[in-house]
Amino acid sequence: MTLERFLILGAILFGIGLYGALSKKHAIAVLMSLEI
Repeated sequence: MTLERFLILGAILFGIGLYGALSKKHAIAVLMSLEI
């Protein structure tokens, strides 16, 4: 697996995880923790 594919896969997984976190009821608390 090339480095480029690894980075793309990581970005996709990060995006999915971030979307899942923002979809939770405590989205504001998640945003606050991300900004710190």
